[in-house]
Amino acid sequence: MTPEQKRSTTEAIADLRTVSSSGSEPHDANSFRDMMEAGGIANGFIDWGTGDVTGYSADGLASINALAKSYRPEGSQRSHQTSNATLAQVIAAAVATAWRTRHDRTPVEADFNGLHATIESWFFGLTQKRLHAVPCVLVDYQVPPFAIGPVHFYHVTDFPHDQFGVAREEFWPEAANDAPQHEIGGLNFGSLIQMANERCAAWMAVVEVSGRAEKESIAIADIAVDIALGALQVAAPGLHIENITRATACLPLRWRADVWAQNDQTRHSISNHQVARGIHPATFAHVTGTEVAQQLSVMGGRLAGYLGSTSAVPLLDEAWCNAVYWFHEAIAETLDTVAVVKLETAIEVLFRAEDMKGSKNRIKSSFEALFGLKESDILPGSSLTVEKFVLNITTARSRVVHGTWPTIHTDLPGYRKQQPISRSDLQAIASILLIHIAHHIEAYLTAGETNDDTDALLSWIKTQPQAAAPASPQAPAAPPPTGGEL
Repeated sequence: MTPEQKRSTTEAIADLRTVSSSGSEPHDANSFRDMMEAGGIANGFIDWGTGDVTGYSADGLASINALAKSYRPEGSQRSHQTSNATLAQVIAAAVATAWRTRHDRTPVEADFNGLHATIESWFFGLTQKRLHAVPCVLVDYQVPPFAIGPVHFYHVTDFPHDQFGVAREEFWPEAANDAPQHEIGGLNFGSLIQMANERCAAWMAVVEVSGRAEKESIAIADIAVDIALGALQVAAPGLHIENITRATACLPLRWRADVWAQNDQTRHSISNHQVARGIHPATFAHVTGTEVAQQLSVMGGRLAGYLGSTSAVPLLDEAWCNAVYWFHEAIAETLDTVAVVKLETAIEVLFRAEDMKGSKNRIKSSFEALFGLKESDILPGSSLTVEKFVLNITTARSRVVHGTWPTIHTDLPGYRKQQPISRSDLQAIASILLIHIAHHIEAYLTAGETNDDTDALLSWIKTQPQAAAPASPQAPAAPPPTGGEL
């Protein structure tokens, strides 16, 4: 252990305290809470055999959190494997187990080595793989399974239960003539299927996660599914899939009914919000399986590198995944002002802009690198120069988040007195950039480049054949030569 780690350990041990229960009356949640408050315990463990509570004050927890943080430095592989809260719980339990019955609270070198070995052993144990099943709201009908990188999507009727070690007869039980209908999914999947049915989620995403603690594994599986769904929204906006989502996230409406009174009359309306409404199953299958398959493959590669920590350019892939996550969140927004904030944030994190000035410069650099458009050039299909276009989108975000433009408003702010950029235009531009950058990262790696830096990537792109500038912000331009067409 380092001197700082030893100091945090010593402080945690010194702070450890045990409160003994008094009397023989049974305890409940309230009595245990009163015991903890009386003993100055902010967080603790209950010995159900004795009824005693062992734990730490706020100061002791601060020392444990500092120790946990020292074992998972910011940006390290370990910082992805577990959260500080999870590791702090492991350390708190280890210290309490080793020291709660000891009277001498002065640790020696062997004690430091023992705790260090416990923490290292716990990290070493984070090598197992977990295969997660995540219910999703996609189309209601069945189409062939498809994959976006490490995330595989199956209609529930095609669910690969065998990958989870569940036999078909368990997952799809058939009721005997003299027995009641068994629950679909069986012992392991019954509750998951019930939740999916309650949320109208007819699809399952299957994703493998390795090297993470259980809680973090579940969380990153959810995030991977969100990014995969966002990639599908980027690649195939014409499928009307704005409402696709995880069943474990906030769910959009499938349909909506409104009633109001006007001029002594009661009126009502009903609107359809189903995913891919009007899209034939064969069309959906053709688009995902053929038309945008190359786009999904390339974008899936960015997600695979990030999720598996196998990327040669982890910062670039992480930035791309962060951007798609923001894009997916933006698509679900009902307020245009909030959607524009999230879309512009997607662009900012894509280029790892550190501030508003950096955001402007990186976006302008991207238009020059990708399309050969300098800041004074007119953006095709627009009356604005690239510079004014960029000022419009960055100003819109800034004014909303800093309160100089109302969030709850039907209009969007523009730069000075210029016409504001519409939500649909900004969404299309964000899609264009996400598609092109994904393809260029792929080409960058194929060329043997490994400088994990946005400016280095944009400089390299300038040396490559440029794609045609988007003819209109309403439709994504053709991807670079490494990919197929939309």
